[in-house]
Amino acid sequence: MHLSHWGYNFEILNLHLGRKKNIHLINAALGSTESDVMMRIPLKKTGAMRTWRGHIEPMSDTGCGYGFKEQDVRVIALDDYVRENSIPSVDFIKADVKGVELMVFKGAKNVISLHKPVIMAEIEGRWTERYGHKPDDVIEFLKNRGYDSHKIVWDANPRKTSLTATNRHIGKGDYLFLPKPPAKEKPHADLGSTAWNLPE
Repeated sequence: MHLSHWGYNFEILNLHLGRKKNIHLINAALGSTESDVMMRIPLKKTGAMRTWRGHIEPMSDTGCGYGFKEQDVRVIALDDYVRENSIPSVDFIKADVKGVELMVFKGAKNVISLHKPVIMAEIEGRWTERYGHKPDDVIEFLKNRGYDSHKIVWDANPRKTSLTATNRHIGKGDYLFLPKPPAKEKPHADLGSTAWNLPE
């Protein structure tokens, strides 16, 4: 399942992935509750959209001096979607949402608590601050729900990509959150020095 938060992205995804039988595309954004929001997408000098700098109103920092395009976006909570569609299990969540990670996870708190999916998220302070919280708030939210956090140290050689265990934000980048094993099981291996084959 892949959720794309606005029309242009959805059209591109549908063009390339729409015929895949194992992928279900949904034209919506994830958040803490169901709502409708206005998204602003900055424009480049050429008039093309700078999609990766899109943000929810009323944020005024577009990061671009050539205006912006506005579009209404439907927001849903993952908890509601999973319940309404009777999805039996959720194994993995990836969030690259430029500062809205905490809202996405709050809208998925039941899924996270019940299904214990592996979670991968990009976390960066300059984005989270726009929505009134800090990167450590994201880590603390998942920690309180039984997760260990690890920063992904990417390497050009995938076999050398590794995880550094941490209980706080240690710089911008991708973080992997793993559910803690039951008390009777052994804890995770020494992730700080272990090489992992991670998805690119």
